[in-house]
Amino acid sequence: MVLAPIDWVKTIDKETNLALQKNLSRFSLEWGMWSSVMNRYIQERVKANDPDSDKFKFVFAYWISMSQCVEMAHRKSKGFMINEKKFVEEVAHIEAMKEAIKQDKWSLV
Repeated sequence: MVLAPIDWVKTIDKETNLALQKNLSRFSLEWGMWSSVMNRYIQERVKANDPDSDKFKFVFAYWISMSQCVEMAHRKSKGFMINEKKFVEEVAHIEAMKEAIKQDKWSLV
């Protein structure tokens, strides 16, 4: 499977929406199956010094933020306390990343 960085962002968004609908944890098998494939692919592209290496690193950071938000949403739905400030910060970070992608900057610097 050959996917460009933007394709992985779309996959992350799609899988995040599914995880939120199904109330999955980021530790669930369903979340882990696709994300482990993505992680291996990204690591290979970065190690191979792919021309899009920086974009793939950005995608990895995007995935980390989304994963954290999926887990916080899951925990909150189960009645556990979450750090609301951290959740709001992660959502703002994701929105800034989405804007950077939209502007084809792929960076938060």
